[in-house]
Amino acid sequence: MKHLYILTAAALVAASASAQSTKDPDGNRAELRGLKVEGRALPWVNDQRGGGPANDECAGAITMTVNSSCVSVNGTLAGATESIPAATCSGFTASAANDVWFTFVATAASTTISVTGAATAADPDTLGVDPVLEVFSGTCGSLTSLGCLDATFPAGTTEAGALATTPGTTYYYRVYYWPYGGPPTDFSFTTCVFSLAAPANDDCAGAIAVPALAFCGPLNYSAVGATQSLAAITCNGFTGNANDDIWFSFVATQTTMTIGATGAPGTGADNVVYDAVVEAFDGCGGTSLGCADATLSAETESLELTGLTIGNTYYFRVYHYYTPSADPATVGVCVVAGGGINIGITEVVSGQDWTLYPNPAANAVNLSYGGVNGQGTIQLFDVAGRKAMELNRSMVKNSLLTLDVQDLAAGVYTVRLTVNGQRTEQRLVVE
Repeated sequence: MKHLYILTAAALVAASASAQSTKDPDGNRAELRGLKVEGRALPWVNDQRGGGPANDECAGAITMTVNSSCVSVNGTLAGATESIPAATCSGFTASAANDVWFTFVATAASTTISVTGAATAADPDTLGVDPVLEVFSGTCGSLTSLGCLDATFPAGTTEAGALATTPGTTYYYRVYYWPYGGPPTDFSFTTCVFSLAAPANDDCAGAIAVPALAFCGPLNYSAVGATQSLAAITCNGFTGNANDDIWFSFVATQTTMTIGATGAPGTGADNVVYDAVVEAFDGCGGTSLGCADATLSAETESLELTGLTIGNTYYFRVYHYYTPSADPATVGVCVVAGGGINIGITEVVSGQDWTLYPNPAANAVNLSYGGVNGQGTIQLFDVAGRKAMELNRSMVKNSLLTLDVQDLAAGVYTVRLTVNGQRTEQRLVVE
């Protein structure tokens, strides 16, 4: 399980979201807090580490090559001693910091450092290395911490930090382990340093022009290698992490235009499935016109802009809400002339075909289903992500189902249809 975080001066970029537990971008989840705070008591095993490794101190740091992808180098914490006390990382402070050191010369504006601890077959959670990673600038005699990470579950997982770097500058990092009542029995780990090429639209100046259409035909774009250009905005009460924002532009063809962004589905935890946040501007370096962050991972955000000037160019950025890098780091983007139903974005799934009409709807809406037969669930969510309706039905190809929406408040809803485990979504406007 791999996680990617952004390290900045002195701390992780991580903002809390007070109202929704799934909106916690720093990875400090309840399961992890419980494990770190209440970790299992193991007998401390003495004298297993042998002699100290050559890179036990900063002065002996192993020089790492910055590659274009992760090229793993083997490391060990056997015999390591503490050179600097443990740091508070991701809200946790280890009881000891038996560390080893590495160094690299940055080649790009963003550098990723990755450390994967060993896991033993007997007890992978606690007997292998649960790595802690801390990065520094300066020299061995005068180091400044740039941040640290201890935000994944125990051994066998990866800590990966994306650091804003200056090409030609030397950096140091140390690795130590979280002791669960004692040292691990397998002290090995792997580490790598790499810089990914940033996408062409990493900054506003390289924004990709998106044509305005009468309907949403989303095109997919990659955020792999993207870096932060502006700090995350507080949107709908939540403040995420804009460490991977990418930029787009459009020319207004009407005074009202709507932007849509749909995160790619994935199989990982919520915080690694793309959860899109959208923010629009009247120009590069201009005024923010609004934002959208009302849905969750792999769902659609829509931002309706009014009072635009026809013929003017506007800009918007999209980023994954969470601190870890999305997997896949892909988002579908569209721009629609007008608002309301025109923004309906359907997640295309093989074997499913359905439409809603009338749309907008006042009292009832028809769901015409042309997909495969199977057991289905129909759910409606409001713009805040709250479930407004749920129905369980057997879905039959070429059937018609009428939904009673007269008791729903007027507004825009997401209609989610799941058949045989396959999920699709469309937008519905209730008048």
